[in-house]
Amino acid sequence: MSKITAIAFKTICIQILFAIFVQNAVAQTYIPVSKDSVEASCNVASANRPYTVSSWVVSYGDMYLRDTYLSNLRYLGWNVGLDVLHTGFFRDRQGTTPIYWKNINTITYGNTINVPATAAITYYSGEFGFGVGYSRLLRQFDIRAGGYASLLLGMKTNSRNINNIVSADAALNLRLDVEITYRLRFRKTALYLSDNLQLPLIGVMFVPEYGALYYKTSLNSMVDNLHFSSLHNRKGIHNRFEVSLAFSNVILKLQHYINYQYWTANDLYFSCLQHNVGFGLVMYLRNVTRDFR
Repeated sequence: MSKITAIAFKTICIQILFAIFVQNAVAQTYIPVSKDSVEASCNVASANRPYTVSSWVVSYGDMYLRDTYLSNLRYLGWNVGLDVLHTGFFRDRQGTTPIYWKNINTITYGNTINVPATAAITYYSGEFGFGVGYSRLLRQFDIRAGGYASLLLGMKTNSRNINNIVSADAALNLRLDVEITYRLRFRKTALYLSDNLQLPLIGVMFVPEYGALYYKTSLNSMVDNLHFSSLHNRKGIHNRFEVSLAFSNVILKLQHYINYQYWTANDLYFSCLQHNVGFGLVMYLRNVTRDFR
């Protein structure tokens, strides 16, 4: 493993360990807020800062895959995903600070087939991430910017490849995280328009050598399989455009999700594109434990 790869790996691991510590310190015990509290949170002045916001979104859409470890052909199909998001603000003795935290956990299942319809690739993945950043309120806008560390673990299985039927995806990335939310109130109904953009900056990824079997790779050194990733060999975009409607104590969310990733190493090329539309629920939770000091 090169020195740059080792430094990037240690940096992201430190952020993830810090994230786990923060979650244990800040997000301890919560209760759902009352109807009046949810309506009050629709006001721009309160801006949901005293609360932890949780949402669950189920989405469905198209999927495009390319994995030259398994096949040189392109695969098209469908996928279904689950997004679980938790976000809130740090607190101090004076109240809530403008520093926010965010946790997104994603599970995806996809089924694709190549253009000649001679083989299929089934895709499974799970992603855990945690980010910290600064929030600024400007009239009806909430603008947030910060860093986001994510761990992706995935697996693809090919129905026709006899020698290598499985390809694993593993990546640890530090991303730029930017989100803009616009709030609009209609009597007892509130409308939230939000766009969240994430771009990969640096990280570490696992890419096997072409033709190498996984059981042999696990017995040998991992030097040739772990790679430092940045803009030169890994590009991508995560974008979530969401529309939330708050009806008293019920908040509904519509989501348009685009996830495009492209990476290369060991003369192999990989790409994944998800284009999903989702629907879910949002819940405001209030911390009922004592503030962390």
